[in-house]
Amino acid sequence: MIFKTKSYILIFLFLFFSSAIIFAQQLEEEAFKRAKDYSRKGLYKEAILEFSELIKLNPKNAAYYYQRGLNYHKIGKLAEAIADYTKAIELNPKDPEVYYNRAIAQYGLENFEEALADWNKALEINPNYPDIYQKRAFVYFKLKEYDKAWEDVHKIEALGYKVQPKFLEDLKRASEREK
Repeated sequence: MIFKTKSYILIFLFLFFSSAIIFAQQLEEEAFKRAKDYSRKGLYKEAILEFSELIKLNPKNAAYYYQRGLNYHKIGKLAEAIADYTKAIELNPKDPEVYYNRAIAQYGLENFEEALADWNKALEINPNYPDIYQKRAFVYFKLKEYDKAWEDVHKIEALGYKVQPKFLEDLKRASEREK
């Protein structure tokens, strides 16, 4: 009889804690959806607050830092965005989107070398990312590294995409070459 009672208690405790975990996960998922909705509606500060609460609940979730970084980015808080992107990368170093967006924030602060390093890392993960080649070509252009800019132009075209016409004209003029 004691064995049956202990078994019932263990089953009850298992079900109780399983239910609590499932309930907590559902609350977390609802908060994540709410935060993303705030962001979609342009309520960036509200989204930041919601993602901050999610980070308190689950500080090991890279997506929360990434999403909060995107919202900081949208309100022009680039240093905060970079910090969140960096934390997201620490937690999940295989996501090219995070490197891509951190590079854009670095570019916004005129940290061109850091932007190039992030775009290069994103391309290591996903070499078929034409937007990165376009942005990287523009940085190479600003740094007057025209041969590297042309390499990215050729890569964009090889991937089947068109280069922005104005940029192409500017590059031709600055580099004094056609291709």
